[in-house]
Amino acid sequence: MKKAILSITLASIILLCSCGSRLDEPLPSNASAFEYTTFENPVDPNDTYNSISYNGRCYIPYGSGKNSDSEYGECLGYIVQDGEEKLDERVYPINDDPDGNYLVIIDKGFMSQHYYLRDISTKGKNIYTPDYITDLEYDYWK
Repeated sequence: MKKAILSITLASIILLCSCGSRLDEPLPSNASAFEYTTFENPVDPNDTYNSISYNGRCYIPYGSGKNSDSEYGECLGYIVQDGEEKLDERVYPINDDPDGNYLVIIDKGFMSQHYYLRDISTKGKNIYTPDYITDLEYDYWK
C-alpha cells in the first residue's frame, strides 16, 4: 500500500512539473490592457462579438485549438472585460503568421483551450490559417 501511494505521489509530481510552460511567466512590464469592445456584424446587427484592437486592426473570435507554447511570440498583454482585469487571459501573436492576421488568447487556467481571434479585414480573403486552428464557424466568417 505504501508503494502504491508513493508511486501515485511521484507520478503526480512528475506530471505537475512537466506541465509548466513559459505561459506561467509574469506579465511583461510593457503589457497592454486589451479592453473588449463589441463588434457588430454589418450584415446582421444582432450578430455581435467581443473584439480587441491591436496595431489599428480589429480582431474578433474565429476558432480554437492548441499548439505548443513555442509557436507563440512574446506576451502582448491581458484582457479587460467590463472593467475587470483578467490577468490570466493573455494575448499573444502567432509566430507562423507573419502578416499578423491572428492573435491567440490563452487562459492560464487548468486545461484551458487556446482561443484564436482573426482580423476582420481578412473576411473573404484567402489567407494562411495554421492547421492547428479549428474554425468555429461564426456567422461573420461565413
